[in-house]
Formats: sequence, structure tokens, C-alpha cells
Amino acid sequence: MLAVTAMLPLVVLELLYVLVVGRPSFGGAWRGWLFVLTLLAVPLGFGVVLGALESVILNSVSLLTEKLAKQRLAQPRWMARIYGVLALPLVALFVSQMFSGRRAKEMPLRHVYALAVGATGIAGVYLLVRLIVGVRDRFRIRRWDKRQARWLIMLLSATTVGFYFLDQCLLSRLYPALHVALAAATVLSAQLGVMTVHAGWRASSKRMGRVLEPNVTWMVAAAAVAAGAWGLSTVAKSPSLRYVIHQHTALQGKWVQLSASLGMLPNKAKAAKGGAVAPWARKKSAPTRSGLKRQGANVLLVSVDALRADHLGAYGYQRGVSPKIDAWAKNAAVFERAYCAVPHTSFSVRALLTGRHKSSLGDQSQRTMAAIMRKARYKTAAFFPPAVFYIDAELFRVYREAKYDFEYVKYEFIAAERRVDQVLTFLREDRGERPFFVWAHFFEPHEPYVDHPGLGFGQRAMDRYDSEVAYTDRAFGRLVDHVLKHYPNTIIALTADHGEAFGEHGSHYHGNTLYEEQIRVPLILSIPGVAGRRVAVAAQTVDLSVTLLKLVGAKIPAKATGHDLGPWIAGEPAETLPPAFCELHQKRALIGPRYKLIYDTDWSYSELYDLKEDPGELNNIAAAQEERVGRLQAELKTRISDMEGRERRAVSVASELLQRGRKGDRTAIAGLVALARDGTLEQRRESLSTLLDMRTRAAREVMIASAHHADPGVAIVATVGAAMWGDAKSFKRLPALLNRPDLPPHLRRDAWTIRAKDGDLTALEPLIAMLRVSQLTYESIALIKSLGALGDARAAPALVAQLERVRTRRHAVEALGAIRCSSVVPDLGHVLAEETFVSLRVAAARALGNIGDNAAIPLLTHVVERELESPVVNSTLAALDQLGGLPLQGPKPLSQLKWRCEQASCSVDLNLRCEEHLAEDLLLVFPQRPRVVEVLCGSQRVAHVDTTRMRRGQFGPEFPPSALLAPLAGKGDLTLRVQGGQFVPRYVGMRARPKAALAVD
Repeated sequence: MLAVTAMLPLVVLELLYVLVVGRPSFGGAWRGWLFVLTLLAVPLGFGVVLGALESVILNSVSLLTEKLAKQRLAQPRWMARIYGVLALPLVALFVSQMFSGRRAKEMPLRHVYALAVGATGIAGVYLLVRLIVGVRDRFRIRRWDKRQARWLIMLLSATTVGFYFLDQCLLSRLYPALHVALAAATVLSAQLGVMTVHAGWRASSKRMGRVLEPNVTWMVAAAAVAAGAWGLSTVAKSPSLRYVIHQHTALQGKWVQLSASLGMLPNKAKAAKGGAVAPWARKKSAPTRSGLKRQGANVLLVSVDALRADHLGAYGYQRGVSPKIDAWAKNAAVFERAYCAVPHTSFSVRALLTGRHKSSLGDQSQRTMAAIMRKARYKTAAFFPPAVFYIDAELFRVYREAKYDFEYVKYEFIAAERRVDQVLTFLREDRGERPFFVWAHFFEPHEPYVDHPGLGFGQRAMDRYDSEVAYTDRAFGRLVDHVLKHYPNTIIALTADHGEAFGEHGSHYHGNTLYEEQIRVPLILSIPGVAGRRVAVAAQTVDLSVTLLKLVGAKIPAKATGHDLGPWIAGEPAETLPPAFCELHQKRALIGPRYKLIYDTDWSYSELYDLKEDPGELNNIAAAQEERVGRLQAELKTRISDMEGRERRAVSVASELLQRGRKGDRTAIAGLVALARDGTLEQRRESLSTLLDMRTRAAREVMIASAHHADPGVAIVATVGAAMWGDAKSFKRLPALLNRPDLPPHLRRDAWTIRAKDGDLTALEPLIAMLRVSQLTYESIALIKSLGALGDARAAPALVAQLERVRTRRHAVEALGAIRCSSVVPDLGHVLAEETFVSLRVAAARALGNIGDNAAIPLLTHVVERELESPVVNSTLAALDQLGGLPLQGPKPLSQLKWRCEQASCSVDLNLRCEEHLAEDLLLVFPQRPRVVEVLCGSQRVAHVDTTRMRRGQFGPEFPPSALLAPLAGKGDLTLRVQGGQFVPRYVGMRARPKAALAVD
């Protein structure tokens, strides 16, 4: 009964948050009331189940405690021990999830930290149980009464609200284990509050006693279970409810998801309503207009990284950042709506150059545009950065090694103006014996955004982004002017790999949503002899390769999923072009000229937006347009089935498993393990190699079992894999393997890195030699980490050389900090002073602190005096603290702090008024122990840090943040406030805010 009652305040809390903060659109008043009723019904049903489970556990623990505790006074200790043992699996699961991320795996001594966190969790459970039992006993013997209960209820209520708000706002939709723990803490805190009410008022309340009578309890439980079943059934039948629950609730969403995983959620989703079939959903028919032909024309394809369509004047942007593109677009076909296949560079560029969606990535037999153009006797050239292979690089190995089949390639990071110089040089040196196909990819305006001289729009992130667009526009204009002047018979196409978000829908950068700001890109095509026009269709970047090939008369690949846009340039009605299709993780999007559907395959709900009336996608009208949603869902399923049909081949189950494994599909691991154990010899070889590349612990046993196989191809791979997962016998066999001249290079690399992790210094020279010749980014990173783990200063020159490579630079910085070699201080100082990426400057500061050489103090001091980016200043101050470089010479230190302490916090007046120091920043260095530190200007909080909520290593592998930069704002006295007792900072100072550095967003 208490568990059911505890759900009521949680329902009220969640309802208030959703209605006041989230304010979703329910699509009608009755749907709003339905949401309220299900929000009440489902938790009540769960309260009964939870209460029954808790009752069994409580009674069982009480009986066990009575048997184990020989004295009554010892019962609390035994009870706390038992609960600690029961909590052990949950704590272990939480810790394993907490340390399973990529960054966590890179932490040194990760297992030591994991054990420490687990031990702390168990100790916390023990202390919490002791505290609860102690409070319960005080109420039982009436040492505490209503007065103490009121204070305790207030504390527990605040704790419940705090946990709930953290669950809603902290790292939203990231780290599931953290949010499950926060939800559990919210429910537990609410239950303790209800128990406190019961303990404080039971003796004086007859009504409370009657409510808790068995007959009443059974009736309430039955009603709650019935309500919960009705609520789950209603949620199962209503996609609009699932949308609101998934997008806006914290507790309800977890209860519904748990029900689904346990098979408790009835599968009663309504079938999509019928209605007229859209023109593009009918049987395929040829367009009424023919496509355009420009056989023998040159082709120039320009793609711009992270370029949003709505930031070009050709698409209505009023800021004037793209005059060159806008002028050229007046004589070109401008597709008013165009979309990338995936908002990730690697996947999107691959789709652009092959005309195929992401779902076909496992089949790398598809010929690229360049290969087809070469067969059509075109001279091909490409100018692009390594960034096009950053995401899941192994999936793109074939394309990376072949450089997308271009003959002439410039493969490097370079500014747009210099990129244009490269293209113009190629064109001038080309003899003109064959028509050319040139692809140039400009990396601007990708993050970090740079404010280019003479092209400034402000210091916000979007302002600097626009400056990058303007810079790229100038370079593009110079390129197009030259081509149109000297090569008038040239088809020119402009597009982008994805867009960029600036806080819309709560997201930043790209690769995390399918909303317009991330997937809508420019697509502009100028064709000799064709007048400029606006084309009101939903085109795709996968259409562009097919269109260009068709224009020049080249053969269209049979597996291409794009469409020739020529008929629509010629005037074909927009409605006859199939809608654009985009995908990302579990979401799929289908976009027509006006309406856009986003479908979540995990939660089975849809979002529908009218892009004409609601271009910002703020109003989900799926609930009000069920018939349209049904048609679009049917078309989406048809579209996916059609693409899968193109990829379907007559392959065996083993071939499918191996193909999925090569794509990195971890759901194939179990099948690959079985194949490695029982398959044919060839299948065992390839499955073991694939499992080794996937670095999965699930393969440990089959690796150990296969290490002594008679076939060398099986035994060698298995020995390396078994040694990687800690098999001592296989580790001892590594020297013999390394002496084999026929050992494949990737296995030799893995064998040496395994020995390096064990501290074997004989691996040093081979690792250095491999690093110096390695051209693969993922391989170089593995070698750098191994050298850092060895900690030998002889690796410093090889690691310093890696600072020249963008993709390996951060790992090299961290490794240099790990080897603690004083000779690299100038190199790290250069990175700290000159590097553009904030994360790299932060890593350089930490590395200098780790090295421990006082020669770095002047460098770090100079950075503190001129840097504006808060993370860099914080890490630099922490490094100075490590080196004993405080107090600083430039900023003036503050002293004579007089603390005022209350019950839960202490504060100190710094004898300054904020409005008199708005051009200055407060620098604060504090002890590395859990504290909540706040900087206040009057009542306004301008900065804070809460180390109690941070995992060790969250902001770096060596030490947690211990410094704070607070730009002053507002009016009033400048004060520090610390929760949890008095606090003595190591350093408090003021500095003049630099004017030359970039402003912090």
C-alpha cells in the first residue's frame, strides 16, 4: 500500500514537469486527458508490483536477520550487510555500464576506478540501510514524532524533486545506466517520504489505520493492477501517447519500456488507416518528360562540409554570407528541398559518390562515380580531407584504400582557398585530351568555427559559422569563375554532406537527429544551355550521382537507389518524384515536397510535420493527421523493403553473419562465435579474424579453445585473440609468433600492443617503427596508446611527429603526458598556444601538468592570461596547481576571506561588486574533493561546479577538474558559496578578460 501511495507524488511531479516545462501538443483535449489518466494508471499498477516485490524482500531479509543476529542490537548491522550483498549485482551492472563507453575505456587504471566505484556503491547501500533502520527505530520508540517527521519529509521531498530534475535534464538521452539509477533514486526517495508520513502520523490517525487494513489494501491493489493494465493497453494502442511519453517523461517512459522488454505491453497498435495512395507510392512508371543529355561535358562536383541550406541567400538567408553562390545559382537549377542520406560525413559522402543509401554499406562491390566515369573515358581527380573517413573507418576501408577510385588525388586537410589552388593547378596541367570529372570537398564550415578576417558577423557560434560560409563562398566563386571562363561546357554541382544544429530541438553539431537543420542541404546544378529555375521537389544527394552520370551518358549502376533528376529539372511535376529517405540509428525519415514523417522503430511512433506551415518542426501533427501518417508509414515500409530487396543476395547464413560482422554489427557476435567453433575451416578463419577486429570479450573462450588448432591460419589468429583477453598460455606464445616472417602485419601489430600493455619494453622499438610508417588512423591511435602505456621517454620523437596529423593529435598529446618526458614541453606548449580545437588545448594543458616540469609554468601562466575558453583555463589552472605555479604573477590574488556558515553551506564575500569588474574574470582553484562551488553576483549564479556529480576522469584521464573560470555578469556583491561545510580554496584571483581571444558561447 505504501508503494502505491508513493507513486501519487511522483505522478504529480511528472505531470507538472510535462505540462509546465515540456508543454507538448496532444492533438486534442481528450488526448491530453488520456495522457493524464495513463500517467496515473501505469505507475499505480507498477506500485503494486513493486510493493509486492519489496514486501517479499523485506520479510525475507527480516527473517534472515533474526537467524543470523544473535543479539538484537546487532540486527541493523546484519540487515545492512544482507542488503549490501543483494545490491552487489545491481551495482556491478551499473559500474560495467558506466565504464563501457569509448572515453572510459581509454582511462588508465580503468579497472581500479571501477572497483573503487563499486566498493563505494556497496558501502553507500550499507550506510543508507543503517540510516533508514535508525530512523525507523526512533519513530517506533516514539523518540521522534511529527516535528521531526515534518523536517524529514521536507528533505526527502526536495531530494525526490532534485533526482527527478537531474533525470530529465542531466545528459539527456545519454548514459542509460545513469538515468536508470536516477529514476530508482527518485522512486526510493518518494517511498521514504511516504514511510515517514506513516511513521509520524500513524499513532494519532485512525483513518490511516483503516486505510492500511488488509481488506482495503487488497481492494486498492486490485484496482491499481486493473488501472495499470488499462494504461499499458492504452499506450500500446496510441502512437501519439508513446511519442509524448518518450519525448517528455522520465519515469513513465522507463516503466513503459520495462513493460515492453518483459512482454507486458500488449501489441495492440492500430493498423495504419487507409486513404488515397500518394502518386509516388503507386506502381513505378516512367516520368512523362525525358532527362537531359550533355554527353562529353566536363563535370565539377563541389561538396561543402556541414553547410545548411538555409544559410545561403539562394535559399532565403538574408545575412548576405554567400553572394558568389547566390549569383551563380540564378542561372542554375536550385532544388528547394534536398536531403543527405545520413547526417554523418563518412556515410553521407559514400552515398553521394555511389548513389546508394547507408543500408547498402556492407556491400562494397558497388562502383563509384569515379570508376564509372573513368570507364566512360573521363579524367578523374579528387581533392578531399581525411575527415570523410572519420566515422567507423573500418567500414570504409575499401573506399579509403581506393580513394573512391579517382586517378588524381589530393588527400589532406587544407583551407578552401588553397584547395581551389590545387584544383586550378590540376586543370591548367591537364592537356584536355579527355573531359574531366573533378570532386572537391571543402572542410569549412565544419566545427571548430573560425572568424575569418574581413568576414566577421559576431562572436557567437552561429556568427563564426557564417564567417566560415562566407569564406567558402569566396573560394567557390573563384573556382566557378575560372571554370566558366575557360571550360564553358562544364556541369557544376554544389551540395553538402549534412547540415549543422545550433540548439534547435535541443541538439548541437550533427549526427543526432533527423530534423531539418541537420539533414537539409543545398543541391544546386548548373547545366550548359539550361536556364536557371527553382525545382520544388524533395531531392536527395544520392540522386546527384545518378543525375550526373545520366547527363554525360554514362552507365547507371543497377544497385543505385537514387533517381535521375533530369526530368524534374525539365519540368516534371514534383509529386511524381519519390520522397527523400534519411536514416539515423533507430529513426527513419520520409520527406515529400510538403510533409515530413519521422518514424522511431524502437518505440513505434511517428512524428509528422507540415514543412510549409511549420518549417521549424515545432508542432507534431501526427495525432491530428492519422490518415496521412498511415499512408506515409506504408510508403516508408515499401521504401525500406525495396532497398533491402536491392541488397538481397542468395547467400548462406554464414556469409550473412560474416558480412554483418565486417560492418561492425555486434548483434552478429553470437553467431560468429558459433561459426568459429563449428564452421568450415575457411569460415573459422574468417570468423575468428572478424571477432578479433571487433574486440569482443564474448570471443574469449572460443579464442582460447582454437589457439592450439592444427591449422596455422586458425591457431595464429586465436592465439593473438586469447592473449588479448588475458590467457597466460597464449601470451607466452607471442614471442614465437613474432619471430614468424609470415605473420600478417595487423596480427604483428596486435601482438606487440598486447605485450606493451603488459609493460614489456621490448615492444618499444617495434611499436615506434610501425607508428612511423602507419598510414591508417585507427592503427596509429592504437600504437600511440600502447607507447603511452609503456611510459618510456624514447618514444617521445615518434609521438611528437604524430602532432602533425589531425586525427592522431589528441592521442599523441595524452601519450606524451603519460611518458612524462621534459623535452616535449615546448611541443605541448605550442599545441596549447596555437591549436584551434578546444579539446586539444585542454589535453595539452593536462599533459603539461602530468609531466611535472616547472619549465611549463611560464607557458601555462601565459595561457591563463590570454585564454577565454573556460575548459582551457580550468585545465591550465589545474596544471599550474600540480606544478606549484600558484599564485600567478599576472592576475591579482584575493585574500582575507571571512566565511559565513549556515546549516548546509558556507559563503564568503570577496569585497567586490560585479558591475565594477565586468571586464574581469574570477579564477578559482579548489581542493580535489567532492564539493559544490558556486560563484554569485548578487543572487545571480554566474558559474558553478559540482564534483559530487562527476565521474573521475570525466574531463580527462588523469585528474578531475579542480579549477573554475567565472566571467562576471549582473550586479551585486561577488560571493562564493560552498555546500557541505567550510572550504578553503587554494587560489582565488582576478584577471583582466582578454580581448583578442574568441568569446565563449
